[in-house]
Amino acid sequence: MAASQRFLCDGMLGSLTRWLRLLGFDAAYAGSTASDEEVLARAEREGRLLVTADLALVQRCLKKQVPALLLRPATKEEQLLILLTHSGADLDPARFLTRCTECGALLDKVGLADVADRVPDGVRTTHTDFWKCPDCAHVYWQGSHTTEIEAKILDLARALARG
Repeated sequence: MAASQRFLCDGMLGSLTRWLRLLGFDAAYAGSTASDEEVLARAEREGRLLVTADLALVQRCLKKQVPALLLRPATKEEQLLILLTHSGADLDPARFLTRCTECGALLDKVGLADVADRVPDGVRTTHTDFWKCPDCAHVYWQGSHTTEIEAKILDLARALARG
C-alpha cells in the first residue's frame, strides 16, 4: 500500500477514521487528547498523511515538510471524496470491510466456536461468517447494517468515478 494511502486523522475526525477503515485503508486516529506536536510527530514518524480541520496544524506540517490535508466542515461523504481525490488513494473492493473500525488492525476470519461467547444468541443461529480483530478482539459479522454500509461505499465510488 502506498504511503499516500496511510492516514492519520486528528481528534476532530474520528468518524472519518472509521469510514477510512471500512474502506480498508490504514487509518490511525490521533485521539482527542494528543497535542499538535504529538500528532505532527506521529504523522512524520509513521509516514502518514495527516488529515485535520486545524489550519494552524497544517501550516506547521508544511514547515516541517510533513504531508497534510486540511478538511473543512462538510458531510462525511464530501470529506471522503476530497481526501481520496487529494491523496490519490484507490478504492479497492477487495479491501472493503477488512479492518477493525475500532483500532484499524486487519481482521482475521474465525469460526463460530472462536466467538460464540461474544455474539448475541440470534446471531449465532443465523450467521456462519465471523471476523475478529487480533488486537482489540472486537467481533464482526455481516449484519443488516452491512447492506447500508455497502450502499454508501457504492455511492462514494460512483462520485469518485464522476470526478
